[in-house]
Parts: sequence; structure tokens; C-alpha cells
Amino acid sequence: MSLRFKSELRLELRMRSCQAELLPPGWQTRPAAVASGTGEGASALNAAMSALRLADVDELPGKASLTVADEYLYYRLIDADLSWSEALQEAVAAFTEDLGRDDLRVQVIPLKNGLRWIAAAVPEADVTAWSESLALAGVRLSHLHGALVEDLRLLAGQIPDDDAVIALLREEGMSLVKLQDGVPATLAWERFDASDSVTMEQRLRAFVRSVTTSANAECVVYLLPESKALCRYTWANGQQTGLVAAPLDSMARSST
Repeated sequence: MSLRFKSELRLELRMRSCQAELLPPGWQTRPAAVASGTGEGASALNAAMSALRLADVDELPGKASLTVADEYLYYRLIDADLSWSEALQEAVAAFTEDLGRDDLRVQVIPLKNGLRWIAAAVPEADVTAWSESLALAGVRLSHLHGALVEDLRLLAGQIPDDDAVIALLREEGMSLVKLQDGVPATLAWERFDASDSVTMEQRLRAFVRSVTTSANAECVVYLLPESKALCRYTWANGQQTGLVAAPLDSMARSST
């Protein structure tokens, strides 16, 4: 937690809603005001900002940070010891080749070993629409974050395992990350009805099998549902009964 010298406006844009938090100056973590709006994309942002203006807020900050749901974004890993500008250039070229489009806003985020980057891309038209929605309220979009990157940052202190699978449930599917030596080594996105737990486990099992080298190897799996209550499991490739829960507080592996 860091000291805030000014109030901060933080927004989280999901597929059908937007959450807004106004944080006061100082060390306090409790928001001074919260608001939400429904809709898709810019419509949800407009609704959330309108609701926030109706709250007991004297003045809104001049800028805001926006965390965007994974469904809006494209991700990939850049595996090279590159400078920021070199990594960005490689990411832009890779997204253009893979997706066949050159209308993307691309950013690259360094990982802790300095030898790999996470690249995120979003259509420029979406960024423009979100920026215009905030501008109507007199607010400038200063920072744009992908939900995957934000969740990995927030979970870093809660995951002691250097080798594990992280499954992040979303409204329209699941983001999957394979950690190797404490650094994301594989990314995947699975789209499905998030209320379908059978499909969720099938897709998760398939991903675990694809990133586990030994047929009988155990894999630690961290599952982050919409409630943000992190769950820890172990799973063996040869195991037929699926995931076996282990208590998160003790971080002890369950026997299989």
C-alpha cells in the first residue's frame, strides 16, 4: 500500500458492467465513494460515472485508471531479453501477423526475471470510446490495465509455488496461466458459459495435461473465482477423480 497525495479514481470494466471507486488521499484503503453501472463497454462506463456523480462527491479527480476485462483484450508472451521499445515492436508485429489487424493499442509489461514480457492488445476504437466516455465527466484516462495482469500482480504474494497453474474465472470463460520458475510461461484463454462447472473443469484438465511434462506428475492449481476467494488444488495427470482440494491457509499439498 502506498501513500496517495491526491484522490484516485479507479474503474473496472467488465463485459456487462462497470465498477467505480474513489479513493481519498492518504493511507486509507476504504473508498470515499463507490458506484456501478450496467451495459457494455462505453455504455457501462457512462452509467458508472453518472452514478458516481450522484454520490456525495465534491469533485472528481482529473484522471482515472481503468482495468479492463480479459474478454476485451488479446494477450501473448514475448520470450526475449529485449528493451521496452524492442519488446513493444515485436509484440505489435506478432499481433498484426496473428490477428491480421493493425488497429490495436499494444502495451508490454516486464516480468520479474527481465527475460520475458506480457503483451496486451486492445482495439484502438475501444480505447477511444472509453476515453470519450470519461471525458464527458471531465476525467482523462491515464492508465489502462488488463485484468489478467492486475490479477497476477495482486496474487503474487499469495502464491508461493514457483511451478503452478493459475485459472482466473471470467464472465465469459477463463484465463489460464502456467507458472514456471515463478514466471508465466504459457497463456491461454478458454471461452465458455462461466456457470457451466463441468465444461470449466474439462477445459482446466486439458490445459493442465498440455503443460505437464510427466504423465504422473502432480500439478498445483490455483483457482480464482468471481468472488476473488483464491482456492488451491493439486491434480495428477493419471488421476481420474479430477481436482482434489487442499487447504489454502496451510498451503499443504493433499495426498492423492
